[in-house]
Amino acid sequence: MRWMTLCALVTLSIGCGGGDKSQDTGPTDADSDADSDADSDSDSDADSDADADADADADADADADADDTGSGSTDGDDTGSGSTDGDDTGSGSTDGDDTGSGEPLICTGTPEDLVFDVITYGDDGVLKTSFSAGETVWFEGRVQNPCDETIVFLTTSTCLLTSGTLSAGSASTTTDWSYMCGDAITEWIVEPGGETGVSEPRYGLADADYTLSLVFGFDDIERSTEFRVE
Repeated sequence: MRWMTLCALVTLSIGCGGGDKSQDTGPTDADSDADSDADSDSDSDADSDADADADADADADADADADDTGSGSTDGDDTGSGSTDGDDTGSGSTDGDDTGSGEPLICTGTPEDLVFDVITYGDDGVLKTSFSAGETVWFEGRVQNPCDETIVFLTTSTCLLTSGTLSAGSASTTTDWSYMCGDAITEWIVEPGGETGVSEPRYGLADADYTLSLVFGFDDIERSTEFRVE
């Protein structure tokens, strides 16, 4: 009887202990904490991913803006194209070099380069074509050398000029003359940029429009000019 009572007590004690264990919710709380931590970590990761995506989008936008600025520099190139118009202006300056014929002076060092001309001027030496009544009118036949080298030419006499004609009005009054020359071939030297010539005065010319013509001793070249006395 004592044995059975002891067993019953032991059994009751064990049964009570097992019941306490089956009612223990401690392990369930630990699992819940673990799940909560995992959720928290997952949320944190998700936030990090979102932040990374936002940063990537911001970088992409910044890159796109930078590219747009690059496109703006293309407009700058267009401005550069405007400078091409400046080149056109440079082309205009080439026209400025055109002295009339548009062809540069080419010298051969021969008499063909010389410029034969007839001029008129007053007592003061100033070239002009209009004179007052009673004023002295000077005639000159001249030869100019526009080149950078000395040019030599010959005449069949000692004169640079051989003859002249002065016509007044509508050629109703004409005066002809010849120069007294020696019979000797004469050499004439014209320095670079220089000139040589023969001049003579005319006095007391009446009011009129005049035409003066002079003939040179080289190749019988004739040149004319017009002037007025009033």
